[in-house]
Amino acid sequence: MNKINSHLDALESESIFILREAYNKIKPLAMLWSLGKDSGVMIWLAKKAFLGHVPFPCIHIDTEKKFPEMYNFRSKYSKDWNLNLDLGFCPPIDQIDQSLPPAARSAARKTAGLKKKVIDLKLKGLIAGINSYLSSINEKPFVLSRAE
Repeated sequence: MNKINSHLDALESESIFILREAYNKIKPLAMLWSLGKDSGVMIWLAKKAFLGHVPFPCIHIDTEKKFPEMYNFRSKYSKDWNLNLDLGFCPPIDQIDQSLPPAARSAARKTAGLKKKVIDLKLKGLIAGINSYLSSINEKPFVLSRAE
């Protein structure tokens, strides 16, 4: 086995361990599914960790602004992968602080939708895939012990 494969296998094993530990220790728990690459990898890892079944809900916070193909993708794969899909929706933009710049208002809208879903489901844990180039963590996996 070459060095790259060995490193990827170690990362996969660590990820599977973390998912199993989270599932065993945090109830209720859910996973975010943005329909993107990172959350797709998280679902794949969860399926691998739990013998082909994702044992917690997958939450999609819908902006209602996606391309029709993305909604078709969500519908098809939530069925094909037998996911417990739980949809949340963002509030209308006019309910978000109008003093914020446009990009910040969009982000606040998504955050508000997620917060509502977390409260509604009384979640104690939420699994999310974050690409290292988008995070300030600098390529290190991190686990938050408490949702705030």
